[in-house]
Amino acid sequence: MTSQAFRDAAYPQETATDTPVLLLIEHDDLAAPIRLTDAGGTWSDAADGYVLTALGETWLAAAFRIDLPAATDQTPKCRLVVPNVDQRLGEAFDRISTPATVTIRVVLGDEPDTVIAGPHTHLLLRDVRIVALTCEGTLERDDLAGRQWPRQWIRPGRYLAAMRSLGR
Repeated sequence: MTSQAFRDAAYPQETATDTPVLLLIEHDDLAAPIRLTDAGGTWSDAADGYVLTALGETWLAAAFRIDLPAATDQTPKCRLVVPNVDQRLGEAFDRISTPATVTIRVVLGDEPDTVIAGPHTHLLLRDVRIVALTCEGTLERDDLAGRQWPRQWIRPGRYLAAMRSLGR
């Protein structure tokens, strides 16, 4: 979808359609990924809460909040706040001991299989804290600037076939 199509869907003149945000949290310590949405959906006795079916999966409705980063010279960091209203959410967040990966998508409310923004990937959830009413963590991109460069350099003598294909 183009940027203009997204703007038309997200900021229409008037509409009855909402744009749910889908938040996927994955970690090796979790039995199953945490799938949350900020949209209402329908009541499910199996999930014991309101759910939205989108992209072939069931997403639990939770009024999560993502506080956008301030404009600084440092690596941008957001704060993710999920209400701790379901004991299963608190237990799942409590299992996360190392950074979890997060993917964010925005879909159309009346066509939840249509992605209008995202997927925003390579986000890490760090420093998860569970307090009485919320589960909070820092959401940031993986810092590629801090990684070491590869130790092997591509040299013509070592990669002859690759250099021949380049005409060298």
